[in-house]
Amino acid sequence: MSSRIKGAPWISLTTVIVLSIVLTVVRVGDAEGKVLFSDDFESGNLGQWEVIGGGWKVTKIEGNRVAETKVAVDGDNFRTLNITDQVFSDFTIEARIWQVSQDHGANIYFRNNQSRRNPQQHSGYWFGISGALAAVGWGTFEDGVQSVIDVQFSDVQLDSWVRLKLEVRGKSAVMWIQRGGVDDEFQNVFEIDNLLEVTRQDYPKGSIGFVVAGAEVRVDDVVISDDGKGLAIEPVGKTAVLWGQLKGSLK
Repeated sequence: MSSRIKGAPWISLTTVIVLSIVLTVVRVGDAEGKVLFSDDFESGNLGQWEVIGGGWKVTKIEGNRVAETKVAVDGDNFRTLNITDQVFSDFTIEARIWQVSQDHGANIYFRNNQSRRNPQQHSGYWFGISGALAAVGWGTFEDGVQSVIDVQFSDVQLDSWVRLKLEVRGKSAVMWIQRGGVDDEFQNVFEIDNLLEVTRQDYPKGSIGFVVAGAEVRVDDVVISDDGKGLAIEPVGKTAVLWGQLKGSLK
């Protein structure tokens, strides 16, 4: 079931996407396209990413390197990881996300304008999971204030990998999750025909990354493909709410 929660803050996990333009054609999930950016973090560093709010690093988990952010000291500050110096308009992104700890969600943050230079008054769209609530959700940031547009129960769990896939074309967006192995099917969780009509916010292009507040989160295997367009940018995060505060609103 789903519940529409307009104007309520929720939480974000932003992990930015990778900066490397590869001219090969590959299969990404169900769609073929040119790979515009990819990062599996096996380089051991975050050289293609801008860390906003601190707390992101590359660590090795069972022999595999991933981007990871620990719980902040104050618990509520957003920690964002954005792809460096790239702006995307239309694109498909896939990434694996592991939410380790409870309370907050882990989110892809897209068409955002956040940066170290202006980390607070940022805007954009987010799509993510909450293992603590076994839910998925999406919404916006406007001048640093987070709003929840929709939440649905799902089978996502804490302490396990979930693959997120997001396809954005013009004002439309389709969002999927995949539990289990790479051969398992993606589950369509949200399909928005007109982001402007639903959110009253129009963000035609911006950075892509991951945003999180409170929770310990890991990100790996980020791939952006298809119609993304890379341009130099100067992007901009804050205001969080515990996922537990949304629990009573889910029907």
